[in-house]
Amino acid sequence: MNIFPEKLSWKLSTLYTTLVLVILGTSSLFMYRYLASRTQIKTPTNLTPSTSPQTQTPTDSTGTTSYLDTSFDLGKCKTTMPVVPSKSGQVQWIEPKYQPDMKIFESGDMGNDYLGGEASYLVGRVMSGKYKGGDVFLTTVPYAGFFGSEQYDHEIKLNGKIYYLSKYSEDDLDNKNSEVTPLKNVTIDKQFDLIDLDLPQIIHLDNPVVDLVQLPPYFGFTQYADQRFCGDNKVQSFYDNSVDVIYTLNDAGRANLFKENKSTPTSYYVKAPDSTQRVYVIKPSFMQNNDIPSITWNDIGVNTQKYTYQNMTGCGPLAFTDISNVYPSDLIQTGTTSDNQTVFEYKDSNNSGLKEVYNKTDMYEPNLKPSYDVFKSNHPVFFWKDPFGYYVRFINEQYEASAYCG
Repeated sequence: MNIFPEKLSWKLSTLYTTLVLVILGTSSLFMYRYLASRTQIKTPTNLTPSTSPQTQTPTDSTGTTSYLDTSFDLGKCKTTMPVVPSKSGQVQWIEPKYQPDMKIFESGDMGNDYLGGEASYLVGRVMSGKYKGGDVFLTTVPYAGFFGSEQYDHEIKLNGKIYYLSKYSEDDLDNKNSEVTPLKNVTIDKQFDLIDLDLPQIIHLDNPVVDLVQLPPYFGFTQYADQRFCGDNKVQSFYDNSVDVIYTLNDAGRANLFKENKSTPTSYYVKAPDSTQRVYVIKPSFMQNNDIPSITWNDIGVNTQKYTYQNMTGCGPLAFTDISNVYPSDLIQTGTTSDNQTVFEYKDSNNSGLKEVYNKTDMYEPNLKPSYDVFKSNHPVFFWKDPFGYYVRFINEQYEASAYCG
């Protein structure tokens, strides 16, 4: 005998059927996502270590937890972007996998700045050449330094031996004053080339026609390049066969870095095959290697003075490229570059932007400061409109902020 009324029994039956369908559907969805995640990035055959990589947090020699991130994704990074494939076929690259048992340096050997807590990541396997079959590792080594930094070192492990690749490492192990000492099973190789990590120093783009030049790992006192690549707040801007995708910052990324005085809208980022980044900036076509721009002034003829366009201070550059929010109506054409581009200066010689530069000139040696009339007559500041429509500010080097830092 049915103890429930007919309508209620029908409703319970319907509810039960719906619940079963929801459970089955949810299970199918989870299974689909799981399988998709397993097939999205496939690890090359026989490349995974014999033991699964652990995800424990690295510790330094005292057992204290290190700040290093075992997932090599900057901790808060949500977007790592796909692995960049090898163009030479020399190495098969993978997403970095933390290897807690991989050690390069003597654990008790700490210098004044060496913080300990090195962390090594498996990033690929050598497919051809001298170290064929060897695993490629990237090791991060933390230092205190002036502002703190991570040294990035590369090694290959083959047949139980570790080969330290000097060309692609920042720690100078041959230096007797080195902060770190390698373990006895580490051999220093000064000649080996990891071809895929030799990214071009200059990338030429055809649309617009512009050259991008690679920054060194340290720009001023701050480490910008050779950091871990993070795709957060970056968008794809160009594609070049030599580096694959070239990224730039979206509006949120630009705002964040402007607050820190570290970047500008004309900075470009490339993900290297080992998941580190390279940073490129526009190279003005009229800038010579001696920092003297090839300009002919309307009043005094050919320029002979040096200029900087990276907002230099006594502590180094504050920006990759010194972008200024100026209005075209506030500028007047005062010269022409060697390739027939126009350069501008402030129309009003009492413009607040010009006075700001003057007020920062030799602030620690006021007796050497020129009069404002002398300053403004010497082309102290000029602007160039880059191919992307931004006004880049150039400052005469003799009117930079003082060399004093502190």
